[in-house]
Amino acid sequence: MHKTSRRFRSNLVESRFTPFIFALITISMRIGLFLSVGIKQHHYKTSFVWEAIAPIFSNDWISLAASTLSIFIIAFIFSDLNTRFTLMRFRTSLPFALVLFLLSIHPLFLRMSPNYISTIFILFSLSPLIESYQQHTPRSFAFRSGVLIAIAAIFQVFALAFLPLWWYGERSMHGFKIKSFTALMIGFLLVIWNVAGIYFLFDNIESFLTPFIHLSKLDLTPPQYTIIQWAGVALLSLLTIVLILLDIQVFRRERVITQKTLSFIILISIASLILHYLYWQQTFFFIYQIIIMLSFIVAHYFSHVNKKGGVYLFIFVCISLLMFYVNYLIGNPLQFL
Repeated sequence: MHKTSRRFRSNLVESRFTPFIFALITISMRIGLFLSVGIKQHHYKTSFVWEAIAPIFSNDWISLAASTLSIFIIAFIFSDLNTRFTLMRFRTSLPFALVLFLLSIHPLFLRMSPNYISTIFILFSLSPLIESYQQHTPRSFAFRSGVLIAIAAIFQVFALAFLPLWWYGERSMHGFKIKSFTALMIGFLLVIWNVAGIYFLFDNIESFLTPFIHLSKLDLTPPQYTIIQWAGVALLSLLTIVLILLDIQVFRRERVITQKTLSFIILISIASLILHYLYWQQTFFFIYQIIIMLSFIVAHYFSHVNKKGGVYLFIFVCISLLMFYVNYLIGNPLQFL
């Protein structure tokens, strides 16, 4: 192993101080953005419950604190998944650190929104899915996944789009089993049925149906970006494709459960990218999924770096992302959202 990569591993990848350093960097970045740009409040008509709890976050500082707490919860969930299922061969805090960093480079992530709560439950639903690997009776795991995805959909109706993905995930983990599929659907429908019942009791079934209407509002019109903005999109897209392809070469040598999990995470990223293109004028929900899932792929790749080229690539990626962050402090010439 080259001396540069050895230092990279000892000082960043495997260091016990990495989570604390990135936590401080993240909090500083978010406060910097908040003081420079502020928080733009937004109405979420695609949530069943957000209007009831939104007044809690009407104060900008409370909204910032809640969103910051949310990204720490998201980072912890991914870190816990890695530890419990040993998805990475080496002890590393990169999944925790990179999620925090990537969810702090854009003003969009400063405000508290139902997207955060929905994302947390989607990540929770990954646990029973992975646990079901090679289980002879995966029904209970599928039921738990269905319930958690339904709760995610209560906060953000677009989470419904992930139900077919989880069915595919169930198949990849233990093959197709009709009882498992039925349990997934029962868990999902049980929650949705109870929510519908509450709306029915209050004679407000129209409000229950309103979020579903947004699922039909597809828009294939591309964003009207400038040349500079498209160049920024191209750079990020190129980096993403390169890192995914590099990591595919790495996780081919991993355990089967790791291969299946990382393949599923990549699938979620690709599906979210397509869905964002279809609903980009309706919601930013899928942006959260793209960034969070890709952060785990990136963390997995860099946790296995043993050549100096990989270290230089990590530095290039970090500098590129920091440039996007700084851009929002000096006038937003590359603003995409």
